[in-house]
Amino acid sequence: TAPQLVLTKTASAAAFTVGQAASYTLTVANNGTAATTANTVVTDVVPAGLRLDAVASTLGTCQAVVPGEQTVSCTVPGLATGASASITITVTPLAAADGLTMVNQATATGGGDPLCAAGSATASLPARCAPSINTPVNAPHLKLEKTAGMAEFSVGVASSYELKLTNVGT
Repeated sequence: TAPQLVLTKTASAAAFTVGQAASYTLTVANNGTAATTANTVVTDVVPAGLRLDAVASTLGTCQAVVPGEQTVSCTVPGLATGASASITITVTPLAAADGLTMVNQATATGGGDPLCAAGSATASLPARCAPSINTPVNAPHLKLEKTAGMAEFSVGVASSYELKLTNVGT
């Protein structure tokens, strides 16, 4: 009997929009036949182009590894068989990310899971402990057209302008 960690990762939208808050939700569960025997560490490096705004967990503690940088580390204490904890990472896409796809991978290690051992390199972890998600980032691109109601204006004669605003962005 042993714990078996499973980490899932979802995005709050199929595509993020520049300047609008978005989030990733990571859920670490113990699907094994025994409780975890040590803390589980969930790590996520938020891609450049996304500003890290906040991180919170339903169980345990989270922090930016170095304040102001992109790496988040959460320590989740003992998980009984079938138990889980959710972590929400709030981000805001920056203008530099417009048109790019953010590839974001997280890892869950420790907890006594022999295949997701603490200190394991990401490449050596099974997919259940190192999920990845791809999220495109879009931005509005506004086009303003102005047309006059007549070719030439005359003093004392009413005329108008028509303004047409179109979002030609993604």
